[in-house]
This record gives sequence, C-alpha cells and structure tokens, in this order.
Amino acid sequence: MSEKEHYPPDKTPVFGLDELEAPLTDAQPTGREFPEENAGTDNAPPCISLHDKLSGVSLVTDTFPVEIGNGRRFDMALRGPGPDGLYARIESHNGVLTIERCNPQVFMAADTVEVSRYLLTGPTSLQLGDHLIAFDFDSAKGSVATPPRKRRRWLLLVAVVSLIIGALLIRLLLVADEAESRVSVVSPETQSSEPEVKRPPPLPDGERAQPDVDQTVTASSGERVPEPETAAVPSAISLFFMATPPSPITPAATASVPTSTPVRAPIKSPTKKPVEGAVNSPELVARYRRGELVSFEAARPELKDALSAIRSYYDSETLDQRLAAWEALSIAEQAMGLEGPSVRGEQIRESLGESLLQAARKKEQAEEDRQAYTLFSKALDLGQNSEEGRLLIITLDEEAARLYRFGYRLKYSDPSTARQYWVKVTNQVPTQSEWYQKASMALNDTKGIRG
Repeated sequence: MSEKEHYPPDKTPVFGLDELEAPLTDAQPTGREFPEENAGTDNAPPCISLHDKLSGVSLVTDTFPVEIGNGRRFDMALRGPGPDGLYARIESHNGVLTIERCNPQVFMAADTVEVSRYLLTGPTSLQLGDHLIAFDFDSAKGSVATPPRKRRRWLLLVAVVSLIIGALLIRLLLVADEAESRVSVVSPETQSSEPEVKRPPPLPDGERAQPDVDQTVTASSGERVPEPETAAVPSAISLFFMATPPSPITPAATASVPTSTPVRAPIKSPTKKPVEGAVNSPELVARYRRGELVSFEAARPELKDALSAIRSYYDSETLDQRLAAWEALSIAEQAMGLEGPSVRGEQIRESLGESLLQAARKKEQAEEDRQAYTLFSKALDLGQNSEEGRLLIITLDEEAARLYRFGYRLKYSDPSTARQYWVKVTNQVPTQSEWYQKASMALNDTKGIRG
C-alpha cells in the first residue's frame, strides 16, 4: 500500500471543524464552510508564533496564508531531515485559523493525534515529519478573536447576572419602604380624631377643691398629671411621631393619688474638712513613720497602740517585757498599713536584736544551750548577723535529729527506749525546732513519725 493510499486526505477526520461540511480547497470559501462569515463580522487575522525545536527556526507573523516547508521559498523554511517541498499551510478565515497538510508523504499530528487538517484555537504542538513545531498566539501583537457565538454567550450571561442583581436591589428597596411605613406621621387634625380620655363628672361649685399653688399631684408612675385645661395639644406643634398611646387615666386612678405635700430632698450636712487628728488622717501616719512627734490624744486607735508599745518598750526592765512590747508594736504598725518600716520601729528592732545576742552569749557560756538556741533564733529573725548563733543552732539540730532517728529504729523492738530518746530531743532543743515537733508527735502517737 502506497503512502498516499494510507493517508487519504478526504477521509481523515478534522478535529474542531464539526460545522464544516466540505474540506477546504484552494478555491475561495463560499461561506458554508465557515458559518461565522455569514454573521457579517470582519475580524482581523491574529498574530501567531511558530518555533521548530529541531532546527531552531522561529516565525512570528500576522500575514496569511503561512506556508511551512523544506526550502528557502517558504515562509517558514525548515532545515534538517525530510523531503523538499511544501509540508503544510496555515490559513485564516475571519480570524479562525486552520492548518492543512499539503504533502501526503509527510506525517502531520496535532497534540500527538494524526490529522490532515486541524483547527488552531490555542497553543498546539504540531509535528511535521521529524520536526516538532510549537504553535501559539503572539500576545504582544494580538490574539485569536472570540467567535461571535461565544460573545453571544457572554452577553447572555451578563444579562442574567444583571437581572439577578436588579431583583435583589428592588427587594432591598421594598424592605426599606416597609420599615419606614411602620412609623406614621400624625398631624394635629388626625390626632383630634383619637378617642378622648374620659373625665370624671364635674363637681358642684361649692365642693370643687381649690388646689394650692405649691401642691402638685404625682401619679403612681412618677409622671405629673396635667390639669384638664392644659391637656390639649399645643398649636405650635405641627407634626410629631406618634408611638403607642399611653393608657387613659381613669377617675379611680386619679382619686387614689394622695394629695400630700411635696417630698423634700434630704438636707446634707456640711462636709467637714479633715483635721490632723482624724481617724484616717494619712498625714498623721506619715509623720509617725518619719519619727516625728505625734500627739497621743489626737492619734487614731492603731496609732495609739503603736505609741503605747513604744512607751512600754522603753519602760521595760526585763528582756521578756521588751519582746512583748516589740510584738505589740509590730501588730499595731501592720494594722496601720505603713508603706515601709517606721524610724522608731527600726531603732527598737536594732536595740532588741543586740540585747538578744548578749543574752544568748551569756546562756551559751553557762552551757544552757536550749535557752541560747531560743535567744539566737530570735536575734537572727530580727536581722542580726551572728555566725556563732547559726553554728549553735545547726549543732543542736543535728544532735536532735540523730537522737530522734535512734528512737525511731527502736519503736517496735524496744518502745520504752525509743521514748527515752524522744524525751531527750524535747529537752535538748526548744519548741521552734523541727525535731522538737517531730519528737512530741512521736511521743503522742504509738506509731511515731518517720524522720
């Protein structure tokens, strides 16, 4: 079978040209092959670009027809393998491009599909023999024109969207008008047609009460009840927005309102200026904190307690009395809410700390370690720095811990001996020691406490 019989040009399907009834020839098209011509349009031919990847030849043109072949006389001259002559021709009909194979011996395919004619509508990979040509529209100069049928579809879509938007706008306007119609404007003539408020029958002239000028009748709702003569609408008001009218005042409701004297506002007593001796005078507390003289009679209760504690401290003769006065002073100053330590409080703290250190050293020299432990501990709490006091406390605590653990080991095997060890702990360290508390709980509990 020859190459010509294998590719009959008149029986090869043309992709994208379903509306064409007959293949194109060199003759002038009649209009039946391209229905777009009958629509009366006059589209300019687009600008196309061609590039051969094998030989590297490129072509950009908007002049048709475009002939592609192997030879210098063609618009796009391919170089490389293949027979000489014309391979294919690209033609434009009202902006619609088609490519037609002109040499049956040359294989032609569009996007890997073998064709003899093809409608070019976008980027396409064309194969002519051994040459692979990339076809595309040159966007820098022009592009393929939109067919009239597609334009009609776009116009129809725009019209439908416009109708939908218009319907929505009309709906919004109707809703706004409905909302505005809920508020009605009432003129005085329309308001006169409202039902009149029923009034009680007039009283005889002799029984009609003459209200005082200063007396006012107050309704139960807190609003002033106008007189019948003043209840009419003023003529100066021409238009007003009418809401739901209030319920009319019945004669029974009017009669139930007591006619009493107007309630007078409570008379406020004049504000007294703060004095120096006021209970909450911050200036007095600040003066005390700075160590200035403060009158005892003008002081507030907390400040009086602090002044009394200071006086008791300096009048004390024993160390226990000074400790009690210091504790009372600390409680009073804490109740006053001072922003910082007071001058007198700091002086007493330093003096008491030194006294405790001296007493602790005397007890240590007398080998009364338990009392020395207590005095050194209180001096350290007051901010005194004593290395000998810390060493004594650590030594006694370690010995107490050793005795406590000895007793714990004998808790089940020899309970009586264990209790003897715990008693030694309570006799060696004072109550503020951790081991004194554990030994006391072990003596009160048959199970003891693990150290």
